[in-house]
Amino acid sequence: MSFKENLRLLRRACGFSQEDVANVLGVDRSAYSYYESGKTEPNMTNLVKIARMFRVSTDTLLDNEGFAATLCIDNEQVPETNMPVVILRTLKQCSNDERTLIALFRTMEDKALALETLEKICEESAEKKSS
Repeated sequence: MSFKENLRLLRRACGFSQEDVANVLGVDRSAYSYYESGKTEPNMTNLVKIARMFRVSTDTLLDNEGFAATLCIDNEQVPETNMPVVILRTLKQCSNDERTLIALFRTMEDKALALETLEKICEESAEKKSS
């Protein structure tokens, strides 16, 4: 499969809209839709973000190492995408906000800082509720 086909299949399999992915990447939905249609390709920074978001290598996205071989886990897969069923069930059970949070977290360079910031936000929210 080509990059554009892999991108579309991964996005759909994980339950994201084009708008969701575009927001995580910081691009317009129309710019993202061009990636899926093959009119343009993402820059290196966004290519890496996309790979992190879907937990695949850039080689897998670009189909340099064989999409099906890379995503085969426990021989249980969704036939159209070869995505592991467990991953699909987990992400599809999340709300849009939760999926977006997961996607943003996966694309961040400093995950420790992100977790620290999120913990502070949760603590402040709990304090506000108790007052």
